[in-house]
Parts: sequence; structure tokens; C-alpha cells
Amino acid sequence: MIRVTENEAYLLGILFGKGSIDPVEDGVILKFRVKFRRPTDQSLRADNIHTVLPKRDYTESVNSRFMNDFSSIIRLLKDVWNINANIDLPNSSSSRNWKMKEITITTEVISKAFLRLRELLNTDELDNTSLDKFPFHLNMENSRPISLAFIQGVCDSCSLVPNEASNSHGSRGKPRIQLEPSQRRWELPIGLCRLFQIGLGIPVNNINWGHPQTRNKWRHQNHQFRVYLRNIPPQIELYRLEYKREEYHNLYDRSGIQYKQGKLCPYYKKVAKGSTVTLHRSDNADLNSDLLDDRLKGIDVDVDRKKSVCICQLLGCTQCKDYFKVEID
Repeated sequence: MIRVTENEAYLLGILFGKGSIDPVEDGVILKFRVKFRRPTDQSLRADNIHTVLPKRDYTESVNSRFMNDFSSIIRLLKDVWNINANIDLPNSSSSRNWKMKEITITTEVISKAFLRLRELLNTDELDNTSLDKFPFHLNMENSRPISLAFIQGVCDSCSLVPNEASNSHGSRGKPRIQLEPSQRRWELPIGLCRLFQIGLGIPVNNINWGHPQTRNKWRHQNHQFRVYLRNIPPQIELYRLEYKREEYHNLYDRSGIQYKQGKLCPYYKKVAKGSTVTLHRSDNADLNSDLLDDRLKGIDVDVDRKKSVCICQLLGCTQCKDYFKVEID
């Protein structure tokens, strides 16, 4: 059995969230991307502003505000895997004019046969498809600390900063966090669901898959993975990066919500236990796109209020396979 440490799980979470493994001439480089949604350092989106931000001192620069956070990731890479890396900060003539939306940590060139990463990713050779499969073989959900560490990495990497600058409340006005992992990572939401629900006992509100039948218009979107704040015990720290941790705590404090345990999926979904949901095959070009997982190609999942769990089951989710059935007509 392959054991993974908490720091390894955290780095894997960042890598799976928005990162990549890019082939180069002599091997591969790892890119750890951290996504932000603000077009400028202190700006707000015009939509979905539910509360008034308190006045702040906006003199702090982007570099000083974030450098310590990302330097900590570089130190972890060196300490955990003995890999050197550099920070690619956004290029801007002004610290207040931050137009780019992500910061990237790029490693030195490493071998495609890097043993420890191949063990953790269960692959014969590192390449740009190594992150398409989730590392279920690590059984991370069996350990609460390991589950939390991986989730922290994903939250740091690809969550919308949960404040008034992000779509943090949803259509029903309930505060939540929203993760937006890469569209190619079809197994990641299944793995995340297991870590949240089995590892931490936290219900998953919804997975809005990057699939044409879960969207009004097919635009090759990333997946959206949502968890209500009220279902997250306040003692569980979902972020390691100080910037996102601060915003998370501010939202939690301002919301004044009380923890509520909630039901785990699929028991709260609009699908009856023991029922059968029938889906149909289609030759629609969108439904046969190469961006879809092979297990979903050519299948129309346009079933009212059951789309999410049907996709979960087609992708092999073990939590719902014995709860209801999906048939393809």
C-alpha cells in the first residue's frame, strides 16, 4: 500500500486543481497554478454583492501581500520532493492594476520517470495526461488529515475566493465555497466528493459538471463543485494560503451561520432509492466532443434534477451505484 503524507496530499491537491505536467525536451515540468477572480487587486465584481465591504487600507502591494504564501509552496516542493521551483508573478506596471488572474509556480525540469510522483499518480511515465485520472489507489478518504490536506490544496488552487467579489452565495442566497477544477479532470470531482463526504463527513451541495446538458450553453466550461458553509464545521480549515483563508474567515464571521450537519449525497438528491433513470444516446456533436470523458460521450443526460448524480454514476461513483440505477436506451 502506498502511503501519502499530508504535505504530499496538499501539493497533489494544488496540482490537480489547476496545475499541469508539461513535457519538455529533457523531461517534464510541473506547474502549480493558483486562480484568482479579481481583475484588479482590490476591485469588486458588479454582480452578486450582498454586503458592504468594510473600509480597508489599500496601500499594500500585490508582491508583499502574496509572496509569503507562494514561497511556502516552493519550500514544500523542495522539502517534500527535493524539487526546485520559481514563482511567476503577474506582470503589471502598478501594484493596484493586477489584470492577470492566476499565479504560477513552475518547477525545474524533472525526469518523466520521477519515481515518487509516478507512485502517487499511478502512472508508468509522467506526461500531460497523468492528472486526468484521480489517485483512488491512495485511499486518501480513509484518513481525515490526508483528506483535508488534499482538499486544502484544491481550495487554494481553484476556489473562488468566498467573499462579495465572487459568486459565493448562489441563487438561494446561502453562503458557499465553489471549486472550479480543470474541465479535463472528470474524475477529480468524484474523488473530491469522497474526501469531503467520507473523509470529513461534509455534504456536497452540487457538482455542476462541464457537460453540455448541465449548462444553458456549451462553452467548454470547467466543473463547478459546491459546498455550503453551514455544512462545514468551523474548526475545519479549508485553506492554507493566508489570502484565501482570511477571506473565508471574514465571510464565515459576517454570515453568522450556525453549523448544520446535513445529509450526504445521494440521500438528499431528487432521485428515489432503488429507482432506475433512463438516458438516451445521441449523435449531437456537443455530446460527442473530445472534451467529454469517454464514459459520457454520446449520452444525453437531460433528465430534470438528476443530471449531476447520473453523471457521477456514469463516471463510476461508488457512493451512488447501489442507490439507484442508470440505463442507457
